[in-house]
Amino acid sequence: MRAINMKKTLICSAVLALGFGGLAQAATVTADFAFTTVPDVAIAEAIALDFGVDLRLGVGTTCTLLVTNVVGPGSTAGRYGPTTADAATFQNRTGDCDNAGTGTAGVYDITGANGVDVAIIVNPILPNASNFFAFVPTATAVEYDNGADGDALVAFGAGVGSTATGTAQLATPADTGVGSPIPGQTKLFVGGTLTAQQQLTAGTDYNLQTFIVDVVYN
Repeated sequence: MRAINMKKTLICSAVLALGFGGLAQAATVTADFAFTTVPDVAIAEAIALDFGVDLRLGVGTTCTLLVTNVVGPGSTAGRYGPTTADAATFQNRTGDCDNAGTGTAGVYDITGANGVDVAIIVNPILPNASNFFAFVPTATAVEYDNGADGDALVAFGAGVGSTATGTAQLATPADTGVGSPIPGQTKLFVGGTLTAQQQLTAGTDYNLQTFIVDVVYN
């Protein structure tokens, strides 16, 4: 879908030539035009990313929270069309954390113009001895198809510098299905791998680090 909605376009001119006596007259008109741009794209956190509990304490220990387009949310959590259950291992954990438990994927609502494509970049937290953790993200978002029950989860690739990158089309009023899509919106789900950069303290919550998600119209 175009990112600019042309409301009115008018370009006209009139020329009248008289073939008698070499006389000619002409008239021109200056015409106006107008257009409406799409609304700004926005992103808001719906659920914070939470890796859960019981990470081992040593430097270099890891915890991976499983979130991809294959290991992803079902149609109810994702608000998309086809009747789909959460993947069996969605939000499971692997690595040096309690693999019997689960974490919570970060969920972010991306809002803009109906049916427009957005490019999404989930940025990492790079290794740094002053940080508690490094973070390499994985992600998926819902790609809508402007129709009934045809939506799908988007595969995110590994971009430059351990970013996770993907594109998705925002929903339109024609997108319908069991998950009740919201026109002008998609949902982004984020997981990934934490790696401890410092010796950690038992029984302590670590929630001070942040990562950045960039969203622009594609």
